[in-house]
Amino acid sequence: MRFFVAVTPGAELREELARWCAAARARCSGDGRWTRPEKLHLTLRFMGEVAPERVPQISDAIARAVAASAAFEIAIGAPGSFRLRDGASVLWLGIRDEAGALGALRARLDTELANLGYARDSQEFKPHLTVARFAPGERSPAIAELPASPAAGWPARELELYESVTRPEGAEYRLVQKFAFADSSL
Repeated sequence: MRFFVAVTPGAELREELARWCAAARARCSGDGRWTRPEKLHLTLRFMGEVAPERVPQISDAIARAVAASAAFEIAIGAPGSFRLRDGASVLWLGIRDEAGALGALRARLDTELANLGYARDSQEFKPHLTVARFAPGERSPAIAELPASPAAGWPARELELYESVTRPEGAEYRLVQKFAFADSSL
């Protein structure tokens, strides 16, 4: 079983992001696998393979991480991309974290999971929403070709634990549990 911890945008913002993706896709060659709006999420931690008996411990660790959290605003930033080792590439919309609340939450989550024996994530945390993936040889759009990112954001009031199930048509995300922040008001 593969798991990840995420924050998801609300339905209204997902619709706005879907419009942005459609405009971006129209400006490029049409290659790539574009993320469906209902799958858009901001991953705080990818857990990878987890034994079923460890899931309750992970849930408890997430609950401890959010216990010290208050709701905060997440703002959409500029688009960007990165190339993967196999030559594939990922197109994303960045996340602005001016107040540092998202980074602080990620650090608490990392600490709680490290206390369970999970290695701290060695990569620098670069919060983003993945909007498309391009296989090696597919043309990914140049950032300059893309429309301006939406001047939008959403209130983060909870974390969510998801199971990721690989299917031939793409990954399926199953919500396992929601964890409301101690102070959910903004």
